[in-house]
Amino acid sequence: EVSMVQWLVTEIGCSVTERDHLGQTVLLLAAGVGHLPTVQWLIEELGCNPQERDNNRSTALLVAADTPTYPRVECSGRFEVVKWLIREDWSSVTEQCDSAFTALHHAVQWGNAALAKWLVKEAYAKVPADLLCTAVEARS
Repeated sequence: EVSMVQWLVTEIGCSVTERDHLGQTVLLLAAGVGHLPTVQWLIEELGCNPQERDNNRSTALLVAADTPTYPRVECSGRFEVVKWLIREDWSSVTEQCDSAFTALHHAVQWGNAALAKWLVKEAYAKVPADLLCTAVEARS
């Protein structure tokens, strides 16, 4: 089955390089809502750059790790997007946005313990000195 994104791109001719008011492309948006098949198709089939950045200098990895970006959308696939991007070497756990946050910072900030644990134990993310401060600030 062809997804709506695939149909719009292949049949209608929509551009995957267009950006919204936040500077996000369809790749960043797909990562943000956790739609792994679309993320994979855009990168593997269309050659979209997983290192492209939005206005906050966030990559697909960082958008996927930043849980509240799309609070009104079910985003259960984000963890899978993060894992796939890192396992396939499309992204690095050291990527940072404008605020110098990494995927680990985002996971801790939003209380996503499963993602934080995976990043440290499986992706070998280094625990930065300010991570405990991020956890405390997120709870205040």
